[in-house]
Amino acid sequence: PTIEEAALGLAIHDYGVKNVALVGPSVLRILGQYPRPLNIAYVAIPKQRPTIKTPWGVIRFIKRDLTTFELDYKQTENIAGYVTTREETFIDLLRKRPDWYISEGTRGEMINTLSNMIDKNKVFECAKKNNGMRSLEKYSEFEKVFAKTIRKTG
Repeated sequence: PTIEEAALGLAIHDYGVKNVALVGPSVLRILGQYPRPLNIAYVAIPKQRPTIKTPWGVIRFIKRDLTTFELDYKQTENIAGYVTTREETFIDLLRKRPDWYISEGTRGEMINTLSNMIDKNKVFECAKKNNGMRSLEKYSEFEKVFAKTIRKTG
């Protein structure tokens, strides 16, 4: 299995399928939108738990109450379970916390990839429900500056 499948499988085993979900960079990996392996997976669970190392990579557990998060049910060759929607994942990646142990360049690539795949209205709703408005506002400011820079140099 991939590290993402291992993380989801372990979390499902320990907490039940309805109480866990892959989050952040792990969602892009499961969706096939980020092909390079990261050797780390992120999974939301109902209580705090230490990070563990496996033969496939590191599993980082993030304590979250998933009842307010938008989730999709996904099936891979090896596992079936929940992942945050593209819109929730977009908001997640905009946040600095939890620490995503990936480079800023990789994080930026993922945000850029998702920005072309999301429903902007759903993103706004997700941000309102899950304390993501500040991150979304920072991204909007970045987009404006970026667009101005492109116009000047383009």
